Amino acid sequence: MPDPAPAVAAPAPDPGSDKPSLIERSGYAVAQLSLNTYWQLFMMLQLFFYTDIFGITAAQAGTMFLVTRLWDAFTDPMVGILADKTNTRFGRYRPWFAWAALPFAVLGVLAFSTPDLGDSGKLVYAYVTYSALMLAYTAVGIPLNSMIGVASPRSEVRTTLSSWHMFGAFTASMFAQLFTLRLVDYLGGVDYDASEAAQLAAKQSGFSSTTMIFSVVAVVSLFYAFAVMRERVGLPPAARGAGAKAKPGETEAMGIDPVEGAPGPADAAPTGADTAPPLRRQLAELLRSRAWIVLFSVFMMMCLFISIRGAAQIFYFKYYLGVDGDTVTLAGFEMSASLAQGIYLALGSVGCLIGTPLISPLTRLIGQRMAFFTLIALSVIVAAAHFPLGRDAVLMALLLQTLVGLFSGPLFVLKNSMLADVADELELNNGHRATGLVYSAASFSFKFGFTFGGFIAALALDWIGYDKEQELTTQTIDGLRYMMSWLPILPMGIAAVLLLFYPLTSKQIRANEQALAARRAG
Repeated sequence: MPDPAPAVAAPAPDPGSDKPSLIERSGYAVAQLSLNTYWQLFMMLQLFFYTDIFGITAAQAGTMFLVTRLWDAFTDPMVGILADKTNTRFGRYRPWFAWAALPFAVLGVLAFSTPDLGDSGKLVYAYVTYSALMLAYTAVGIPLNSMIGVASPRSEVRTTLSSWHMFGAFTASMFAQLFTLRLVDYLGGVDYDASEAAQLAAKQSGFSSTTMIFSVVAVVSLFYAFAVMRERVGLPPAARGAGAKAKPGETEAMGIDPVEGAPGPADAAPTGADTAPPLRRQLAELLRSRAWIVLFSVFMMMCLFISIRGAAQIFYFKYYLGVDGDTVTLAGFEMSASLAQGIYLALGSVGCLIGTPLISPLTRLIGQRMAFFTLIALSVIVAAAHFPLGRDAVLMALLLQTLVGLFSGPLFVLKNSMLADVADELELNNGHRATGLVYSAASFSFKFGFTFGGFIAALALDWIGYDKEQELTTQTIDGLRYMMSWLPILPMGIAAVLLLFYPLTSKQIRANEQALAARRAG
């Protein structure tokens, strides 16, 4: 792949510093504007789009999610391995933002378009475009997450960068949740006094136009991130440019011997070496890591919780709570149903935004593992509180939606930082760094969890008898309440138990940092 040219001129931070500049930190937030805007479409509206707009059944959509996302989960380690082996003057992971930006944007529009292909043709189209979009998403997402692991050798700094990373993600989520349905109505010219067929055609056009806007934002965001972000740990020598001399302090951060930029002595196990052990050995080392196995399992259970609730909540709000039609009254204000639905979805991200800045002081106070466990337990309690709600308890549902985001959102901040700690431990034990493999293999668990979460949600929707063309029965209405409470709670409870076996304490993390710093100093 050719080296991309920077899209934005920006001052290069000192690679020897482990405190990225404000501009560089902003790159982590801005990059997530592209990724998480689309991710919210996957999480919140994909099943709704396929059943109510695109025109396939819940069972067909669920089967498609299972098949395409399973394949997508297996591509994650492939992209991670390729990223680890990438060797350009821009680094290992950063160039992928520029390479994948345009394909990601174009495929996003295609996946949310509705061509007139007939029932069989639509299903084939959905399989092809959704699979391609998820592959493009992986080609951006894995390198972007891996950047946190190579931006600094210090866990505290990586947690801060992860907070910026997730702040951008939650801001994008809030925007997508609040405005997507409104944009669909506006850009499609939806007229609720028109026939159902006319409304459907307008919404199909609206979804396509809305994702075009999201795609432009995606391209601009990714090229900005490419321009301002920097790698500091395990950076290949080529990233410094031909014949470039290391700056004072740069060699320690990169793990490169200061003699003409050559790799350090074997006993120092430099992290900047261009060669890596065979893949089979790297995978074996990963599978021997108790910390990684625990996180892999916890993340999978966590994603089941989030994806089941995420797929169910638009149906729950629209049909169980009855917020549907042309205009509704919400908290005493009259508004369109699409705006009310957007507010409900966006409140989850509002909670996430409130919780994200609190995660750093919380982890300093009680440690990462205890903070993670506490947030999981609180998420379970709030999810369970949905079950006793009556069909007129709209305001309480809005409050609970905010609290779910407040407690579950910061889990993703901790996730990125904890994976970097695992990468440190593996480097210390095995003498080489495989940040991309650690993040991509963990992403496999996320994709696996989201795959089965979406599949379970679609099957549950089909099992309770949901059919857009038929009047909803009492069984269907009551089933939506279970989909928002007890069904997702089970995997989250398992995650809490598994986390008790996570071995990396705060003391051990600090010891690993010190040992690696001494090794990189030669």
